[in-house]
Amino acid sequence: MRRSVDYIMRHMELLVTDYKARNFHIEDDNLGMDPVRFEEFLDALIAKNWGVTWG
Repeated sequence: MRRSVDYIMRHMELLVTDYKARNFHIEDDNLGMDPVRFEEFLDALIAKNWGVTWG
């Protein structure tokens, strides 16, 4: 199921604020298949300035 960038960011925010997560491992074979959506995700992640790593 494809989730919106807003949905993903809300869940990541919960993990960062409530559980102090600092590293995310993303399992998504199609993450880069939609370059516009992927850039939207990256821009949202940068804007949050959480200081997290991801791979």
